Amino acid sequence: MKIFLTAECEALGGSLLGSIQKIVSKGMRDLKEKEYGEELTEISIITVLLQEKYFEDGDFSESSFFSRKHRYAVIRKRLNLRRFLLSSPTMRYQMYCDHIIAAIKTLQRKVSRQYQFEELLLDIQSVLFDPEIQKQCESLRRLP
Repeated sequence: MKIFLTAECEALGGSLLGSIQKIVSKGMRDLKEKEYGEELTEISIITVLLQEKYFEDGDFSESSFFSRKHRYAVIRKRLNLRRFLLSSPTMRYQMYCDHIIAAIKTLQRKVSRQYQFEELLLDIQSVLFDPEIQKQCESLRRLP
């Protein structure tokens, strides 16, 4: 399973989120060799981390796209910028973990019963809650 983490964000939170994503992405590489079924082999999660004014016109909406034919999914999900920036490093990391898990759960109804979705979810949670990854992410500070 290939899991690609990316974001659409403002400079305000972009560098901080980018640092967290870089650490988590390294952990997600461990899942590259695992297979949960043939219908889904690649997932892209796009975190939208912008000020509320960008959502007023309906831009940057959340979405979940799954192509069984091409075996991939793309999930766009919002994360509250203000709350993200004002939170402690521990809470910020927890928000991001919850965000990733919620994004993955949007696929649960789309995959077949034969797909090993629960195993995928457990493996992703084991990466997110790995003590070393958590420690690295929680050590990131907003200001130097």
